[in-house]
Parts: sequence; structure tokens; C-alpha cells
Amino acid sequence: MDKRERLLLPKRSLYYLLVCVGGILAFLLLGIMPLQLAQKDLDSDIAAVEARIEEQKSLFPVFQDLLHQERRAHELGVLLPSSRSRLAQDQIDGISTVLGGLAAQCGTDIVNVTTDLKSLEADVKTLRVRISAKGELPRFRCFLLELCRLPYLESVDDLRVQQVSEGKELHMTLSLALGD
Repeated sequence: MDKRERLLLPKRSLYYLLVCVGGILAFLLLGIMPLQLAQKDLDSDIAAVEARIEEQKSLFPVFQDLLHQERRAHELGVLLPSSRSRLAQDQIDGISTVLGGLAAQCGTDIVNVTTDLKSLEADVKTLRVRISAKGELPRFRCFLLELCRLPYLESVDDLRVQQVSEGKELHMTLSLALGD
């Protein structure tokens, strides 16, 4: 035999070789590549979840602090009085004194207290009072919390804070429950 004839592969063997190489490539493209793409998607999902976990870990102390403050406020009875009552007709004249005392207690200056004359009609069970006060926001917060403790306060209907040259000015309208 000639050296040349020994080096040539039979056509059938070459065909089998090409089919096997094609099968291996098809297995790689159809079997392994989709799994790698799915793995990359899972890795990005895991990274997003880990980022959310880290965010929650950093926000958890803030949440605990707010929860502690809220529990403390309920323990102190800050939000609303346990018993509601109505403002007697003879106490209407002294409401501006009461509101002025609450404001002074919180370091806020009352500018004006006016009652709505329409709310003093015989059939109406609510007295509307408009208040204007000057001060700073933390003092307004204290004043509002003190107002919430009034047993005859039904609602705060209107609340506006405006910037003025001396600080801030608070305007609000209160609805007070009137008795018989």
C-alpha cells in the first residue's frame, strides 16, 4: 500500500465523524447554553434580592425606632382622650383663654381666635373656631397634640402653615362639640 492511501479516511468514517461532531455541537447549543442563560438570570435575581435585604437591614433600626415612639405615644395617652364630652354653652366665652393657655404651654403665640357666628345657631351641635398662631413647626406639633387632648374637639377641618417674616404662621379651623 501506498503511504497516501493509508492517510486517507474512508468516506463512511468521515461521515460518522461529522455526524458525531454535529451532535456534540447540537447538544452544547440546545442543552448547555439555555442552562447558562437561565443561570445568569437567576444570578441577577439573587443580586436584586440581596440588595433589597441590605436595604431592609439598614431601614430596620428606623422602623424599630418609629414603632417604639408609636407605642410610647399610646402608653402616654397622647393621641386622643379616653372619654369624650361636650362644651357647655357657658364655656364658649372662655374657649379663647383655653386655646391661648394651650398655645402658651407649647411656646406658640396666638394671633387671633374667632368663632363662626353661624355655628352658634340653636339647632347646631358644633362650634367652629378659627385660630391663627405664630411659632415654629415643632411648637405647632406640640400645640396640635395638646388640642387633640381636648375632650370636646371633634375635628380639625382646615390646617395651613405659611412662611412669614417672623417665622411660620399656623391657620386652622376646629370643630368643637357643643352641649345642651
